[in-house]
Amino acid sequence: MLSVLNSFSHGYVIAPVVRACVRRALFESMASGTALAFGDLVNRLQANSGHLRVALRLLESLGWVVHDEGDHYRLCEKSAAHRDIPEDIVQLLDFSFQHYLTSPGESTGLDSWLQRSINKWSGVDSELETFLDGLIVLPLLLAALRHRQVA
Repeated sequence: MLSVLNSFSHGYVIAPVVRACVRRALFESMASGTALAFGDLVNRLQANSGHLRVALRLLESLGWVVHDEGDHYRLCEKSAAHRDIPEDIVQLLDFSFQHYLTSPGESTGLDSWLQRSINKWSGVDSELETFLDGLIVLPLLLAALRHRQVA
């Protein structure tokens, strides 16, 4: 059970970081398939080098980027999954799951997100599906726990 919850929690990091990389055109900049030096990426993207390094390490842990000993990065085929993360996914980070539980029948906007999850996020791979589901499941479980403690 702990490994499932751990996988769910990865979505909290992956979704906003990947969306930021999309907004900053990281994937477009690396689309040629050739390895790019880290310094060149920093300059191209006009990025904070520390933040970019962390993002690239995250992408490397997902198997989306390869990093070589010469400090060059290259996109992997698996990185195409960045297109499967909804543009508006970060809205879930601010969603009030507590309000959702305490206001039955009130339209809260969660229904469309639940439908996306039920539809398996339009056919993304199972790992990414788990990460995206985590943005709903974990805060809903925590809100339910808080609600139970109050009642």
